[in-house]
Amino acid sequence: MDMLIAETILRQIHCGVDARGNSGRKMMMCWGAHRVYGSADESEGGRGFLSMMVNGYLFTGEVKINLAWNDTYTVEFIEPNGNCITVLHNIYFDELANVIDRYVENEKNV
Repeated sequence: MDMLIAETILRQIHCGVDARGNSGRKMMMCWGAHRVYGSADESEGGRGFLSMMVNGYLFTGEVKINLAWNDTYTVEFIEPNGNCITVLHNIYFDELANVIDRYVENEKNV
């Protein structure tokens, strides 16, 4: 039960599709996603989160996806030194993979 939120976020990323038909699962491979973990800890500013380390063309560091109380996501891009460089609010589940891909790998992904 503890990992249910994180597992759901991961499945929603996997189901994403970009304009060229690439699945979210394939996008995650392109990002070099590793150390994927999550929690249902409500003290994280929402109802739970999924975090992963990425090594993409445009960004290297941590991507943290928090489930907000209004059923949207907040996505944070955190550099290896701990600086949070971008925070995106009110992202819907069907936008997750493309939004992350735009910042990590391919800024032209629309």
